Amino acid sequence: MKLYGKKDALERLGRFTASGRIPHALLITGADGAGKRTLADYIAMLMLCTDADAPCMNCKECLRIAEHIHPDVVYPLRELKTPGKYSATELREYMAGCYKLPNDAPVRVYIFEQAETMNDHCQNALLKIIEEPLSFNRYIFITSDKSFILETVLSRVTEIPAGMPSVDECARALAERGIEASEAHSLAQTFGGNIGRCLEAHNDENGSEIMKLSSEIAAAVCMDREYDCMARLCSIKNRDDMTSVLRSLSDIFGNAAVISAGGKTYGFAPSVSAEIAEKNSVKKINAVYTVIQRLLRSMDFNPNVQLTAARCCAEIFSAAEDSSGR
Repeated sequence: MKLYGKKDALERLGRFTASGRIPHALLITGADGAGKRTLADYIAMLMLCTDADAPCMNCKECLRIAEHIHPDVVYPLRELKTPGKYSATELREYMAGCYKLPNDAPVRVYIFEQAETMNDHCQNALLKIIEEPLSFNRYIFITSDKSFILETVLSRVTEIPAGMPSVDECARALAERGIEASEAHSLAQTFGGNIGRCLEAHNDENGSEIMKLSSEIAAAVCMDREYDCMARLCSIKNRDDMTSVLRSLSDIFGNAAVISAGGKTYGFAPSVSAEIAEKNSVKKINAVYTVIQRLLRSMDFNPNVQLTAARCCAEIFSAAEDSSGR
């Protein structure tokens, strides 16, 4: 297992290990595609590896964790009665098992993916076991947006930011996965080192069209061309494509905000982000970005793509106009 762009995280974990105490509850934060799940698996190996130089990546414990078949490294979101969706009732029932001893290892590791999708009831259901942890349980939360995590939970976990790989690191990682060098570097530049997003674009035959469409929609928003934006959104045929477009728009406007603040980015569609930063106020960029993030999170509840397209266009331009004082 190779970790790219995780130097700071690894140094901090190294200090925990040297002190002989890894916190019982961790929160891994970072953008989608930044390698948060891989980092969580690495930490689980660090906790369960039997080698003196943990994690060795070769012992039975490490190999089972890498293959996601270790009985004491569990992913509740995948194992609930309704997989892929947290529910307070199901979560309480599932976590009742935390009072039993682990199967094979000295400790059991719970990895809560997409923690930002937990509502307040779900998070409150976990508070007691985090506050009063049993000696054989460890908890790792993964989130792309910690603003959705309750303060009561945040105060009881230790945050580990999952840094984004550099463009060169990302290109190297893609090449190691068999992607031709020139394409690997192009993808790495397009997605700002985000390995997950690069792999999605490479494996998706529709990826290049989504990228082009997203850039055109962003340009239409930048130039206040609402009709052009609507026409392109309405050309999207299914929910998966709509989600992909919204994710790309999130990257574009997020990078524009970074540029506006004086930062540097090699993110998705950098020329479009630069143009948005040049021609729009920070307030407008942030307002549009916030709306896109909210729309993205609501996609699971919007099965009608055409209605979603109309809603997206209306809310994005409403936010843009409100931020401009019109």
